[in-house]
Amino acid sequence: MFPGLRVGYVISPPLLVEFFTRAKALSDRQTPMLEQAVLADFLGEGHMERHIRRMRRLYGLRREALLDSLQKHFGDRAQVLGDAAGMHTMVRFEDKAIWQRAIRNKVELVSAADYYLTKPPGRLIFGYSALSERAIREGIMRLVG
Repeated sequence: MFPGLRVGYVISPPLLVEFFTRAKALSDRQTPMLEQAVLADFLGEGHMERHIRRMRRLYGLRREALLDSLQKHFGDRAQVLGDAAGMHTMVRFEDKAIWQRAIRNKVELVSAADYYLTKPPGRLIFGYSALSERAIREGIMRLVG
């Protein structure tokens, strides 16, 4: 849920439960009991499922804003790659100056080059989970040449 909670869990096949129990005992003997109990209640009362549904809806709207803006401003000059999942998407641009415009106009993007053995031309990663739909649309407009 968040790093400060420092509670994790594993859903394991029955044959591996003993192995994971021993590994846990060797690596960490101070699991916070109160936090575990609160997390168990949180999960048991369905709050996590509600949170996930809410976040999927929110991230879906943000992804839609990104895709709509890319289509509106770039059309066929931008190709969205991959599945409609996660909190970021990869886009291939025909326009070779897109990276320079992103830097000049303060649009934070990540090159996909580090994720390939060879350098893919014009592939950028757009993260959208922390941005409003308005900010996403504004950022795409800043990339237009």
